[in-house]
Amino acid sequence: MKFASTLQRRIGIAALGCSALSLIAVPLASAQTVHATKTKVVKPDFAFYAGKTVTLITGGAAGASNDLAALIVAPLMASYLHCKINVIDMPAGATVPAADAIAASAPDGLTFGQAGPLGYILSQDIGVNTINFPIRTQEWLGGFSPPLYLVATTPNSGVKTFIQYLRATGGGLKLLELSGGGQLNIEILNSVFHQHATIVKGYINGTSLQTGFLRGDGNGSVINAPMTAPFVATGQVTGLALTQPYVKGMVNYDQMSKLPIMSDYFVKHPVKGKSAKNALSLLNLYNSAGNQDFFAPAGTPPQLVAALAAAYRSAVHQNGAQAALIAAGVPNGYRTAAQITTVLNKMIKVGKQIAPYLGG
Repeated sequence: MKFASTLQRRIGIAALGCSALSLIAVPLASAQTVHATKTKVVKPDFAFYAGKTVTLITGGAAGASNDLAALIVAPLMASYLHCKINVIDMPAGATVPAADAIAASAPDGLTFGQAGPLGYILSQDIGVNTINFPIRTQEWLGGFSPPLYLVATTPNSGVKTFIQYLRATGGGLKLLELSGGGQLNIEILNSVFHQHATIVKGYINGTSLQTGFLRGDGNGSVINAPMTAPFVATGQVTGLALTQPYVKGMVNYDQMSKLPIMSDYFVKHPVKGKSAKNALSLLNLYNSAGNQDFFAPAGTPPQLVAALAAAYRSAVHQNGAQAALIAAGVPNGYRTAAQITTVLNKMIKVGKQIAPYLGG
């Protein structure tokens, strides 16, 4: 089965790279296994930061998960480094402008930021040049769990269950779409199951998407789950499925935690066709691997990268920070180089298999 042309044009998921830990991605045409290269241990230069002002760039509107995560982590990192950290939001276009701003910043150790390596992979690998963020050369500091998305409809859509959503055809669904994880879920599900849904674009961030959804711009979306949970509780939104398990401590846990998990559903109800299976496998990797990571610009001195990374680890391991991150919808604050390398290799393998169906 060949994917719909909308997916071919708009989705560029191929490979991910994180050079701070020497994770080097390769084009799909010559995809190989990636190994975490052994690097010399660098002593952090904490003294450099004492009394200085550092800038943390993050994408997303005020109050969105990216912004909340940055506001939780920044003061703890500042305390650890004995410096001041200013958080700058770049809301337009989700995290794309933030990624570009990180890449363009001076590598002096005084700027770092939050971008989505799994959401903004170098799509040049499949011939789609959409973002100027050379992830392969950026200095990785650490990352959160992936944003938790909700497959949702409005009560007037007539779609009340996930199976009804997958079976919806004939243009009955009008789905609101924002670039990133929600887009990937919408596009792959729409293509694999031939929903023929109408896609409404043009939203600049999660907050504007949610506002449009609630005012009736469409009747469905794949949207930030914790942000939307209060409206599920009031009946303004119908929750159909989650991209990963809801975590205790998140908004409206009792109701939201009972919703089905997409990956569990597809285990019980496998799809037919190699390309469809590969697409859903890639979607599952994306939903479970995460795309909220912190980077310093390429060329930042190793001793300063080490200091920033140590401060980040200290911040996210604090109990108060963990509880606050869960409430914001971004739990489990830190991953390792080995975990990212494993995910990368899986994505390269699956991406190579579905590459013929993309970018055509």
